[in-house]
Amino acid sequence: KNFNTAIPVKRNYVTTIKGNILTYADDFTVEIKDAFEQPENIVDVITGTKTEQMELTEGTYLFGDVTFNVEGKSAIVAKSGDVVIDIMNSMTINGVNGIVVEDGATLTINGLVDTRSANRGGSLVIKATNGSAIGGNDITINNLASLVAIGNGNHAFGIGGDDAEVTINNTK
Repeated sequence: KNFNTAIPVKRNYVTTIKGNILTYADDFTVEIKDAFEQPENIVDVITGTKTEQMELTEGTYLFGDVTFNVEGKSAIVAKSGDVVIDIMNSMTINGVNGIVVEDGATLTINGLVDTRSANRGGSLVIKATNGSAIGGNDITINNLASLVAIGNGNHAFGIGGDDAEVTINNTK
């Protein structure tokens, strides 16, 4: 197609042309962005073996294959705001308590699907040595291929106040 306007190109930048460029040469936009700029919605994947407690504040956290071996404390604490844990592969938690949701925080755990035909993904195994596997208020678990929650000397789910809710959807 012949364009009536020059298309700028800049080294190490991405040039994107949008519009009806095959039918109307005058009806398009050109966008130039830094090729190395990280979009805000890119999240680092957390993997490996962790021996320290992880404190999460409002936001989304993406976990691949990860194991928490935390002695004497909880493995994950949702401190404040809406905390989302997306599990791509498998997450194993071994601690006094597995996951604690503090007052003022909500927790959503999602199993992410990496194939088009599957409707569940991700697995979560929590073994609490002396407390609840998951404890607190306002917890939602969605689309996990498998969930094992074992509380030693306590409940698998230690639910907080009178208005606390735990919702589990489409999870084995």
